This record gives sequence, C-alpha cells and structure tokens, in this order.
Amino acid sequence: MKRAIIVLICLIGFSPVLAQGDTCPALIQSIFERVKTECAVIGRNQACYGNTTLQAEPQAGVADFAFSQPGDFVSVAGLQTLRAAPLNAATSEWGVALMKVQANIPDTLPGQGVTFVLFGNTEVENVVPFTSAGVEVTPNADSVLRGTPATDSAIVGAITTGQPAIAINRSTDDAWVRVELQGPGSRAGWLPASLLPASDWNTLPVFDPAAVALPGPMQAFRLKTTPLGEQCVDAPPDGLLVQTPQGDIHVELTINDVRIQLGSTVFIQAQPNAMMTLSVLEGRAQVTALGQTADVPQGMQVSVPMDDDLQPAAPPGTVVPYDAGAFSRLPVVLLPDPITVAHVDWAAGQSLCVTRADGAWLRAAPSSSSADIVQVLANGDAVAANGEPQYDGVQSWWPVRTGDSRTGWIEQVSLAACDRPVVPPCTPRTDWPFTYTVQSGDSLSKIAVAVGSSTAELSRANCIADPSRLFAGQTIRVPRQVVIVSSQPATTSLVVSGTWDFTIFPQICRRQGNVQNLSLNVSVSADGSAITVTAPDGSNLTFARVSDSVYQTTVSSNSATATTAQVQSQTTTYTVTVIGVSNGRTQARLDIVSDCPPRTGQSSQ
Repeated sequence: MKRAIIVLICLIGFSPVLAQGDTCPALIQSIFERVKTECAVIGRNQACYGNTTLQAEPQAGVADFAFSQPGDFVSVAGLQTLRAAPLNAATSEWGVALMKVQANIPDTLPGQGVTFVLFGNTEVENVVPFTSAGVEVTPNADSVLRGTPATDSAIVGAITTGQPAIAINRSTDDAWVRVELQGPGSRAGWLPASLLPASDWNTLPVFDPAAVALPGPMQAFRLKTTPLGEQCVDAPPDGLLVQTPQGDIHVELTINDVRIQLGSTVFIQAQPNAMMTLSVLEGRAQVTALGQTADVPQGMQVSVPMDDDLQPAAPPGTVVPYDAGAFSRLPVVLLPDPITVAHVDWAAGQSLCVTRADGAWLRAAPSSSSADIVQVLANGDAVAANGEPQYDGVQSWWPVRTGDSRTGWIEQVSLAACDRPVVPPCTPRTDWPFTYTVQSGDSLSKIAVAVGSSTAELSRANCIADPSRLFAGQTIRVPRQVVIVSSQPATTSLVVSGTWDFTIFPQICRRQGNVQNLSLNVSVSADGSAITVTAPDGSNLTFARVSDSVYQTTVSSNSATATTAQVQSQTTTYTVTVIGVSNGRTQARLDIVSDCPPRTGQSSQ
C-alpha cells in the first residue's frame, strides 16, 4: 500500500539574514558623506580614492602614482587595476572609489563624462593600452580651446596665461596640442602649439580625429565582483554603478568583452563561471555578446553567462524585471545626476506566472524564513498580483492570489508577467438562508437534486473550483433545506473483508492532487476496530477506527542520499472512509495528507 503513493522527502535550504547592529546605517551614511567630500573636485579621466580600503596598480611605465588614502586622485589612463574591500562594519572599512571617464564623448561636449562608482568586493582592470600620461604645460598667452585642431572649430573652453594643463596629444601637422584642464568641470580641447614651448609636447602621440577612434581609458575593462554575504541589511550589494551624462548622449563601453551602449544609469555585477548581470536603474541600454543584442529598458536586467576567464560563454539571456528592493540601498547619492531607481509595476489583478523550473512556495508571510507554506506551485502556474511588494532585507516579495482564492507571498525572482488569466476572487452567496454539512457519501450533484438546483449553480454559490471535491464535514450554502434519504446499509455491514474499491485522493500540503482508483484486498478484524490493506506488492498497512466508518494510520519515513546535508522526517496520514457497498464490493475513500514538500536545490526558499 505504501508504494501506491509517492511520499516526497527533500532537503530544506536556509537563507539566514545576519543581524544588523544599530551603528550600521549610520556607518554607511557617514561613508557616503565622506566620499562626496573627498571626491567633490574630481575631473574628467580621473579616479578618486573615496573610502578605505582600495588597492590600485598603475600601468607599466607610469611614474608618480600616489593612490593610498582618501582624497587621492590619479589619471584613469595610468590606472591598471583597482580593487575595493568589502564592508566590515566592525572596522568601518568599505572600499569606495569614484571615476569620471570621457569614454567616446567628444571634446565638443566639455566637462561631460561617464561616472563610475565602484564599491564593496569589486575589481576593475583597464584593458586599454597605456600610451602616455601626458605632460604638464602652461601657455604663454590666453587662448580659447577648440573642439578639433582647426581655427573654425567650435570653442569648448578657455585657458589663461600660466594656467597649468596636461598635454596629451599633438595634431598630425604639429600645429595644435590637445590639452586637458583639471579640476571640477574639466574639459579637453585643442590649443595652438605656438603658445607652448616645443620641448613640452613634441614627443606626445599624434591624434588624428579622422582616424578610427580607439577606446579611451577605462572605455574597455574587465569587471569582477565577489559577493561575500551582507554584513548588515542596510548594505547594498557589491558592484559597479555607471551613469552617463544627461541628454541625448549614448556611451559605448566594453566590459568583459560584452559591448554595452548606455544612455542611462546601470548597476553591473560579474562573476567567473556564473553571470554578468546589467540592471538598468533609469534610461535604457543595449547589451551585445556573441553577435546577439538585448534591449534593456529601465526596471529590467539581463545576464550574460561568463566562463572562468570572464569572457562571454553564451549570448544575453531573457530580459526580466530586477528586484528593486534589493537595489534600494545602492549608493546613487554619489552620482552627479539624482535618480529614482525604477521598479517593476505589476498592477493588482495582473497575471503572473511562476518561472522557476522547480516551482515556488506560496508563503503566509513575506520572508525567506517563513515556514508557513500555504501552497506549492509548479513552474508555469498563474497567480494574480494582490498589492504592493515588500522587501525583507534579502529580496522582494509580492502578495498574490491563486485561482482558488488562496493568498500569500512569492519572491519576485520566481515570477514574471504572463497572459494566463487568473479566476477573479469569489465571494460565497449570502442571500441563501440555509447551510448544509456534507456527509460521507454525498456528492454535489446529489445535494443539487435535493435542493432543486444544479451542480454548476451550487459550485458558483460556494466558490467550489472542483465540483468533485467535497469533504465530510464541509459546510455549503443552499437555497432550501436539504433532505437526503440514504439507501446505504448500516456501518457494521459495510466493514467486511474482501476486495474493496478505493478512490485515492493524494493531498500535498492539504491540497488535493490527482484522484486515482484502485482495487485492493482488505482484512477486517473480528470486532471491526481495524482493517489491514494489502498492496499489489504484498506489503500491508493497518488502519485503526477513529470514528464511525473512518479509519486512520500514520507513516513516518526518512530519505537520504550521500550528498544530502539535511534530512527532514516526514509524517504522512492515511485516512480510509467507508462509503458503501455496490455489487457486493465495498467502496472506500483513501485520503493521504503529508507535510509540504520542500523544493529541491533552493537554498533561499
């Protein structure tokens, strides 16, 4: 008999939320304020040491490289690698760096640059070859700066006599020198070479604006993030924030050999043998890998599989909503342009489908630690949004309603909008004055005949999704008093040994599954206090009578493999209700109720 039902014994994974000290929110806020102060004067193509601890390595051949404490600045062109330390609330350590990169923004847009905010256990490696750190020059006369090396080019700035600047290129005819001003609102532009001593610039690399543009410093880089778990729930996830200037400016970056076009603010994380994920906090982005492009609007994210060398292993995946709750603490206050983190907007009643291959749990509370499971949902099951999401410090949870009007919470990562309609919530009729308590052997059709109604009408009035599912003791509303004359023999005559016809009702988490029918041999004790059921394989299961025509037993089982870390003992209750006799054979209903089966492979569930 035990083999007639599959009893699920699975691992339960735990996702503990570490306790947060009272000082943690204040610590993070103080770090933000420190970084804003230390990096207030950052110029274009500069990196700023915002908060300890950072480890920086210069490009080969770069001298005078000082980047060891908050407030230090270095040229992005001379920076090879930059690593930030993860948050340590006990020591107030949390590596934060700011960079402002020109990327492919033309000189004719003075002062404009792409802002990088690198924080936590994150590393960037500049893959643009180093050409020159430039030389400091001072003009011997006032002059305007031109966007290109020509007298009729647009004016992009000005420089005064004796004002220091960094010369970085010379024109093909040696008539112009491209200089970069330093400090707030820094810009680059072309200055007549005649205003500078020749010895200061004649060895600089030639810049040909008509040639194919080469990537600028940090326009192509490798990114690696290594999440170590949250030190406190107020800490943002480690990674890289990138913001392009406002307006119709589209910046192109290459990160881990993935081409990205931005006109937006994005958050990026990347791990070897895992994923590089780009989330668009505002604006829009395009992500191209292995010849395929994904268009990512705000509020959405896309992931590109990475190999061990942080190279694309597959094209971009499906564009899906990100968890706005998890991003609510990103340090967007350090960006030059204020933004509001976009979030998915699922209206109440909108259909959502479970997208995880192993399904999802409908929990009674919005928390990963909630063990009160309302229902187990399969991949593809549809539910309806039922309110606003809540963030538990780990992830966001959506209140949802099932088609049979059960309510609870599902983690956002397991859901996606879909077009499968969910039955609207049902309210039982209150204008019918009578109620009826279902008895053993009743059916909805039998009750409908007794009250002069129909099965469909009774189902709608009582919000019964499956008319074949009635349970002894269930109360339903009816339009008039129910009078049913039973033709069943007395209970004592029902309980006899022989072959019984069982209708099997497997119930998982107290939700009925597929009904099965099976004929089994039954032996009844002389006093009718117990019945023994023999399964086709010869195994026996004995039931003790708990009430008139109702017999019950429980079975405990354990299951484990060599790889299981935890095993849960599970108790399954079998109840046999004797229904009646037809053609000399006893009919019985077998209900099997077991604890909620955990989903395999879900440590966060």
